[in-house]
Amino acid sequence: MTVPNPMALSSWEFGLRLIAALIGGALLGRVAWVWLEIARDVRRMPQAAHHAQAGLTALRAGDPREAIRCLRIATGIYPADLSLWAALGYAHLEAGDELHGMQALSAAARGSRTLAAALGLETHPYGPFLQPQELAGLPVRLRPDREMGLWLTILRGEYDLALELIDHHRFGYESSALTELCRATCLLPLGREDEALASLALAVSRDPHDASVLYQAGVVYRAAGRLDHARELHERLVYRHAQFALSHYALGRTLAACDDLDAAKRCYDRAQNLAGLHPELWLLIGEARQALGDRPAAAEAFWEALRVAGPPREYAALIARVSDRLRHLGHRTTDAEPLT
Repeated sequence: MTVPNPMALSSWEFGLRLIAALIGGALLGRVAWVWLEIARDVRRMPQAAHHAQAGLTALRAGDPREAIRCLRIATGIYPADLSLWAALGYAHLEAGDELHGMQALSAAARGSRTLAAALGLETHPYGPFLQPQELAGLPVRLRPDREMGLWLTILRGEYDLALELIDHHRFGYESSALTELCRATCLLPLGREDEALASLALAVSRDPHDASVLYQAGVVYRAAGRLDHARELHERLVYRHAQFALSHYALGRTLAACDDLDAAKRCYDRAQNLAGLHPELWLLIGEARQALGDRPAAAEAFWEALRVAGPPREYAALIARVSDRLRHLGHRTTDAEPLT
């Protein structure tokens, strides 16, 4: 098949042919319609298109290493183009490098939920509460805000503003399990504990089985010192949603607060087994283990967070936070091998 001149095509046409060249006819029907949605908003720079074309040519010629070299240049020039990350991922897989392949595919999938579904990748395991509250300040692109900016307002600590948005329905918020959880998360740090607990009870009663409700309600109960309530909710979270590493991490944090340290460590072990390619979870697990004084296990989790972290541009805050933790443990992060 002749590679088209990318400068003679519209962005979506070139993007569609790029995906087609990568995955072949068998998967074209599955992914082509996804790319049509994504590529309308992509305007590839000419230099990136040149290297992308060279990478595809090398991949089809059976030279995945040259394809990787060209596609890494292309992603460096224009990292916003999801098709380039997908191409790089497939090139790494063709070269037998599963870690870097899945890492690049995850970088593509995290830019679009639709693309993530087409690729069969789960990149947002945290429900409508974005990243866990403990991850405030880490890359925003990994936190799809389903509440039109409300949760980001809370993460910034603007609790009065968030309550105003909820109470006055400025953006059409309706009372729901989600908004009651947001309300409780704001009320507690403002010293309005009774109101916060009332909102928590209402949230849980409205959606007692949802993973994000059980997770966040347990977090707020824990912060309020209501450890029995927090433990009950996080045990229910693990029982109903044991497939998520975050469930076991949450229960481990609560058990540690209850001074049940052996049980907490077992929860962190299970969380590690499920953390996969999510560096945010490895960071949280490392910090939790460090809080228990388990320095070797904490360092192991931090190194894994660096190992699976994606492009430095997008993970700069996470990488800085992990590196700081490792330095406090006496490790030199300059020895880490870059993955991108």
